[in-house]
Amino acid sequence: MNDLIKNQGDSLSETQQNLVKDLELLQIAVASQNSLLKSDEIGLLILNGINRHLNIQSSVVFLIEEDQEPTLRARVITDGPNWSAQVTTSMQPGLVDNCFKTGQPVISNDIPSEPLFNPAIDALDNSSPRAIICYPLIANSQKLGVVELISKVPIKLRPFEENILNFFSQTLANAIYYNDLIQQLKIANADLEANRWELLRSRNTLRALFDGLPSSIYIINRQYQLVAINISRANRVRESPSMLVGNNCYTVLFNRNEPCPGCLIHETLLHGTNTNRTLREWISPDRPVDWDIATYPIKNELNNPFQVIIIEQDVTEKRRLEANLAQSEKLAAVGQLAAGVAHEINNPLSAIIANAQLLTRDNSLDVDQLDSVKLIEQAGMRASQVVRELLGFARKDQLSFEPTDLNETIHAALSILQHEILNRSVKINLDLADDLPFLNGNKDYLQGVWINLVLNAIDAINNNEGSITITSSFINNEYRVTVADSGVGIPPERITRIFEPFYTTKDPGRGTGLGLSMIHRTIKQHGGYITVDSQVGKGTIFTVFLPHDFRQSRNPSEPDT
Repeated sequence: MNDLIKNQGDSLSETQQNLVKDLELLQIAVASQNSLLKSDEIGLLILNGINRHLNIQSSVVFLIEEDQEPTLRARVITDGPNWSAQVTTSMQPGLVDNCFKTGQPVISNDIPSEPLFNPAIDALDNSSPRAIICYPLIANSQKLGVVELISKVPIKLRPFEENILNFFSQTLANAIYYNDLIQQLKIANADLEANRWELLRSRNTLRALFDGLPSSIYIINRQYQLVAINISRANRVRESPSMLVGNNCYTVLFNRNEPCPGCLIHETLLHGTNTNRTLREWISPDRPVDWDIATYPIKNELNNPFQVIIIEQDVTEKRRLEANLAQSEKLAAVGQLAAGVAHEINNPLSAIIANAQLLTRDNSLDVDQLDSVKLIEQAGMRASQVVRELLGFARKDQLSFEPTDLNETIHAALSILQHEILNRSVKINLDLADDLPFLNGNKDYLQGVWINLVLNAIDAINNNEGSITITSSFINNEYRVTVADSGVGIPPERITRIFEPFYTTKDPGRGTGLGLSMIHRTIKQHGGYITVDSQVGKGTIFTVFLPHDFRQSRNPSEPDT
């Protein structure tokens, strides 16, 4: 009886011990579910617990790597709580290989007689094991590797222990699988972040280019809504691009309730073709701006246009230069014509001048008659000079300079214009400085400058009573001649163009637009410059600045600027 009780006590003690071990394994199972642990930490926690519970000599975790060819990365636990070694080897036949290929646990308690045992792969701890247990590591139907338990004594597993080892292998496999996913996600996130910054830099570069272009550029969709617009175009309507995007282009850009007349956007959206047209916009009653408007389709993956890029370029200056080129061609033709008829014009002028000079020697003429004859002579000589100036303007001839009395050229010009001045009832005020030093210039061309300036002043007064004031002075080794009138003045938007060839504001038949252009060229040939100050309704002041002693050194073939 006592022996029976003693045996029952021993049996109860073993059960209690198993319960304690099972409780320890359950605690490890619960701890392994901590989401904050990494796969390495979970592996150490589980394998150290198993080693203690089953008196395991070594634990090895084999992970398959398939970069180029399948290899095994093995991490070994022998003594102590940490990994003691890491080995990379090739896959070889053995117990580990059998467990990996079948995906089923492999248990062998008689290794010396086990035909599948391969010490090169199954005994990485360099021991002579008696028992080996292998469990596959499978997660999400993907074989990741094998966990191997090595013991010097046979391992007898109870059903609970088999279940808990299955649970541990599954937990470790999931930890490894999700750890790999997290690492891949981190790499992907890093790549995405790098791509995002690259896209941001590209976007900023494109935006800077988009906004930096002087041309007006905007993009619209099929509903004529603005998708994007650059600063240049937005500034024309005095709004920021962000306030315009999303609105209809014809509403916010052109203040209309429907698409603009002549708009070719619909054609681009319908046929997917580029278009081009011109538009003249009037900023003021006499100041147009010419726009060249081009449209380009943006196509989707089906090659259908779904948006349109519109580029508007200010071609006003280009049109003006084209017009000037055309006028220059006309001027060249005028030069050729003038060269052809100059001989025919100069012959009768020479006869008029010669006969006038003969008449001045006739003592029978009274003073008034003599003055009239001298005026005929001066007018003839002036007409001959005009022909020479026209030829010189067309050929850009180089002038010949000599010491010249500046005030004398002004008086000579007024003498020729005396009849015009009297007929217009214009009062001439002279304020010419005395004892001016001689100017190194061309007398005839300077005389033509004053004639043109005075004629322009007379036209500005426009048959009304008015006055023209002419002054001359010599200050800081520089001559200054001003011609001021009390006429209608020049609008500010026209002042910048008055020196262009063939530009005139006079009525047809009253001007060619060459006068101020010839004045400007003559003054530049003398090394000087001219300024203009005008107020509408109050009058205009032209001021000519000439150097005291200008020596020509410019090549006659160089163009004027």
